Amino acid sequence: MTDSNEPLQRLSESTEPLEQQVNRYASNLKHIDELLERARNGAAGRAAHAGIQAQLEKAGNDRDRFSEHLDQLKQMPPDALSEELIEKSGPMGIWDAVAMELERLVERVERK
Repeated sequence: MTDSNEPLQRLSESTEPLEQQVNRYASNLKHIDELLERARNGAAGRAAHAGIQAQLEKAGNDRDRFSEHLDQLKQMPPDALSEELIEKSGPMGIWDAVAMELERLVERVERK
């Protein structure tokens, strides 16, 4: 006798790593949001510097693109997610670079 839940269990097991990847994206977005807030707060306390404002604007635009990507992934049915799709549609290296750039900016604006 076969278990009628077996196909559902296999689907759940196969999509679990993909859901973890989406959760990792969400965690990275939250980290970027926190860094952006800190950078904006730090920049607000300093004399306006064109370079800082340009970096903040670029980082904000990058953050918005990342958020759109994450929203698209979240709207997909679990069985439509595939590792290939996730890897092709938003390499994490780009977002790691955005976070590192923001961390450097935060250090700069929070330094007193």
